Amino acid sequence: MKYCAKCAELYSDHRRACSNCRLKLLYLPREVRRPLTTEDGVIEVWSERELSKLRADGAALPVRRIKRTYYIAQHHVLSLEALHFLLSAYENIAAGHGLRLMFRGQTRDYFDAAGGLIVLPAVARDTTVHWQYQQNQGDYREAFTAWQRVLDKMDVRTDSGLTLQHTLVLPDGSSVHKQGFVNHVGAVLSRNLVLAAILQHYGFPTEHLDVTTDLAVALWFALHVASCAGPIGFEAAAAATLSSTAETRSRAEVATLHVYLVPPPASDGRDYYPLIDLSKYEALTAVAARPTIQAAWSMPCGRFHTTLGSTQLLPTYHQHAVQLRSPAAVFKLYFPFAAVGRPDLTAERLFPRDEPLYRSLLEAGVKYLAVYR
Repeated sequence: MKYCAKCAELYSDHRRACSNCRLKLLYLPREVRRPLTTEDGVIEVWSERELSKLRADGAALPVRRIKRTYYIAQHHVLSLEALHFLLSAYENIAAGHGLRLMFRGQTRDYFDAAGGLIVLPAVARDTTVHWQYQQNQGDYREAFTAWQRVLDKMDVRTDSGLTLQHTLVLPDGSSVHKQGFVNHVGAVLSRNLVLAAILQHYGFPTEHLDVTTDLAVALWFALHVASCAGPIGFEAAAAATLSSTAETRSRAEVATLHVYLVPPPASDGRDYYPLIDLSKYEALTAVAARPTIQAAWSMPCGRFHTTLGSTQLLPTYHQHAVQLRSPAAVFKLYFPFAAVGRPDLTAERLFPRDEPLYRSLLEAGVKYLAVYR
């Protein structure tokens, strides 16, 4: 089944362009990949045959990884009706394969030097910040400690929860027994996923990405841009225009909805692609309304491990490279947020000013806090 995003005509034949306005037709995946390819955080749902058609039309974005290059569908959507039509296919795929469907709104897309789509967590977007994060030092470590002090007072656990017990044999043959916390900031944020999710949601750069289960909330973030105007600092973005000769271009500056299909925990019980539901964490919701209002979830992208050491060497901590988590599909949006029909979603509602947590972070003057007023 194919759909014209411009005039809303629905077609069941094999034509490639709308007979009314000559815009290239959008079509749903009819041949779902079996099994779905899940690797490096990317899920490919289109069959190789249909994916090759998308690539020929310029409607597939490359996602470059060390092992190989993936391709994901990019849809250009001119109306909310077209968006719901296309999303229905991904909703059915999610339901049929036991996947979790998540949304992320972005005011634009980002690409690497080779032209591949890249979605970086905040800590990896600045080389200096990333280096300080990996080395557990500098302004990043100092800022992290300030956030810890605020959250400690609100009974939010801020340690890694990881202790190491070790016996070190000295050159004279005697033994020293050691026990200590692993307090490297990377270890804390990798082990204490809820803490990392809280920090990420309030502006601190971590190896997490913010997502939501509420489509309207994701569209709000995609179709509003930060500004100095207004009491909260957001304004509606102007709707982009799309011509029939440019519908398959990448259009990085156009507002984007990213759709994630996240696998459930594996049969061995391990969750290789975890999700953190902030609204389920009572210590957070007791002092913050924003996560519940925004149906906010967090996707961790960081990993680490510690060695067990030996009789001569203490255990050591190793930080892995960021595990990128890319969407299963990208939707470029060419309509304003007013078309969503959710006047109740405003900056004042999404970013309540009377939160105890937000107020405490403001009063402490912590670095990296996202200030919306």
